[in-house]
Amino acid sequence: MTCPGQPTSWSLDAVGALEPARAAVGRLVALAGRLGVNVPAGLSAAAPPGGPAELPEPWRNLLENSGRRDGPVGLAPAAAVLPELDGVRFVLAGLRSDATGADLDVMAWGTRVVRHYVLDSGVRRWSWSARDDRGRWHVAEEASASASDQHADLKLRLVPPLHPEATSLEVTVAGQTGQATVTVPLDWRGTR
Repeated sequence: MTCPGQPTSWSLDAVGALEPARAAVGRLVALAGRLGVNVPAGLSAAAPPGGPAELPEPWRNLLENSGRRDGPVGLAPAAAVLPELDGVRFVLAGLRSDATGADLDVMAWGTRVVRHYVLDSGVRRWSWSARDDRGRWHVAEEASASASDQHADLKLRLVPPLHPEATSLEVTVAGQTGQATVTVPLDWRGTR
């Protein structure tokens, strides 16, 4: 119950429910500030006192490299099998890079692959990220997908682009119970 005239964050704070989330709220407010997005006063009031929170290094890196157009252009045989995660096995099946990003082909199969789950915006079972050996972080979004009974073919779009001098890429997929990571070499020979 909120007191008349008091923001909702005050009520949550009064019962001790806000404290576990205060650092996350601070990061959200700091990210909004970096992106030039206004946040409600109640949300800002829920952030830790003392000014904007420090963003995690991967977030800062993504923001600093977001406008780059310097990715290598070519194909790389980025092939690897990731450990099983939440009943699904993922296989990286190749990488196509351009100046603005890269497309990573992924195959998936297992008991938890549901027909068209990748196309349902309300269902996000997997979160993908990558980091190249030059220190540039990348987020991945499903650019396209097709699925049948217990199999799916995904195309993930990595942004910002790969560093032009990157020679390897660490790819991580996070599920509901854990995460799996694999590093693949980036061999651009004969494709540039």
